[in-house]
Amino acid sequence: MVHMPLFKAAVKKITPLIPEMIEITDHHVIYKKRKKYFLGYDTTAIPISKIHSIEINANVTSTELIIQSVDYDIIKARHFELEDTLKIKQLIESQL
Repeated sequence: MVHMPLFKAAVKKITPLIPEMIEITDHHVIYKKRKKYFLGYDTTAIPISKIHSIEINANVTSTELIIQSVDYDIIKARHFELEDTLKIKQLIESQL
């Protein structure tokens, strides 16, 4: 299995010790979001073959990446740098 880069959320004030992360492997997009009480992560994994749309909403204060799939959860990732969200989208689309 080939691992692509691991992307971490940019907002250190919100999650300094446990940042949100997105990892793209050769078969999955894996999103890790800190649990409500800062103890570990909730993980969502979506097979790349099941992704049907990737949307980026960016403004002056924040960036949101929305990955929608067929029969799986929706990933809504916030606080990533715009450059990282564009790269994530490009990496996923290159595997579709």
